[in-house]
Amino acid sequence: MEIKEIKKLKIEDLEKEIGKLSKEYSKAKKDIRDGKEKDVRKGLRIKRIIARIQTVLNEKKKDKLKQKENGKEDK
Repeated sequence: MEIKEIKKLKIEDLEKEIGKLSKEYSKAKKDIRDGKEKDVRKGLRIKRIIARIQTVLNEKKKDKLKQKENGKEDK
């Protein structure tokens, strides 16, 4: 998932995506440990995607909070 795609998603969708990827990461880690998954970098790639999503999510939450604060100041 690229950053452009991530930035288009809503906060709720990003949170769902993090949950889905966290489960996928846990499964990949277990499969690597058990020898079922040969691609040992799969877990690292999933972690990086999760980190990207969390970064965008935090930015969106911060922007939303700033908008609320600015809206209150105008009144």
